[in-house]
Amino acid sequence: MSLFSKRKRETSDADVSAGIDEFWRWWDGAAGELAEAVPAGRLAEHVDAVSERVAAIHPELAWEFGQGIHSEHQLTVTAGGDPPLRRIARRWLRSAPPSDRTWSFYDLRLPGPLDAVLSIGGAEVAFADVLVVAEQRATGLDVTVHHPVFASVPVDARGQIAFLCLDTALGEEATELWIGEIDWSVGDPDGSRSLAELPAMLAVVTQEFARDGKMGWFLAEAWTPHGPMLVRCLNRLSPVQAPDLDQHVAITAEFRAATSAGMPGPDDENDLANLESSLHAVMEEGAGQIVAVQTGGGRRTFHCYVDSTTSGADELKKAARGSAGARVRVRARLDPSWEAVRPFRV
Repeated sequence: MSLFSKRKRETSDADVSAGIDEFWRWWDGAAGELAEAVPAGRLAEHVDAVSERVAAIHPELAWEFGQGIHSEHQLTVTAGGDPPLRRIARRWLRSAPPSDRTWSFYDLRLPGPLDAVLSIGGAEVAFADVLVVAEQRATGLDVTVHHPVFASVPVDARGQIAFLCLDTALGEEATELWIGEIDWSVGDPDGSRSLAELPAMLAVVTQEFARDGKMGWFLAEAWTPHGPMLVRCLNRLSPVQAPDLDQHVAITAEFRAATSAGMPGPDDENDLANLESSLHAVMEEGAGQIVAVQTGGGRRTFHCYVDSTTSGADELKKAARGSAGARVRVRARLDPSWEAVRPFRV
């Protein structure tokens, strides 16, 4: 089923909160009628009502109904890949009533049936006819998508179809988190396999880099004009895995006895260990997450993300200065797209 959205306008935090409250008040009375309308093919009668209330939360949110996995129906309200909107969609989800046999709720599109046909721009794309080539690059997959219809649709439509195919096969979260470069091919590329095989191909990667569902870390080294730079960071640096963490907090500790290569000397190691321990203690209380640690040029920077609506940044600042004194600088800014750590993504 298509995603529905409206035009852009500015929305305040108060508008978002009021829109979410109003949506769930309306839903309480409309859920039963909507449950009857979906299988009866009468959804068109209710599109405007749903769209109006989703737009009242934020006009750039998108929504869709679908067949439920653990319930009869599901409703998804999603940011549609727009990082600043993810925390709004997550706030909507956290205010949802408990799922039951009739309705379940999501803020990221789940994988869909691959026996369906996608209608877009006058073209029809049967997912069963979609072919992909998936190549592992670092900790993710680069994917090329092919369908015969690509030969007769505009280039922009090919890209949109490719993304929708991946979202349907993998779900929105897995696509944004694990898929790197996405390309499309008019001809059938060498080594192509069916779209239905892509989840199994991705599972091989996720089992290696996110064992037991917990994201692992990797260590990278680069050379700069100031000497070597070591970066320890999460295997996949994507805000989709933590939509609420929209504020970047950079905590930089200057070394007191750096080596000639700009690395920490023996006297610095204890201070750095105490600092990291203090930061982790704050994070364990649910304030946020350390996603990368950068060392070189006589300093170490801990890249943290917290929820901007909480006191997480202040708690980190207090912990940092309490454990390492005046050698520490703390900078915080809104960064829902995690742009500050983009250079570390692989």
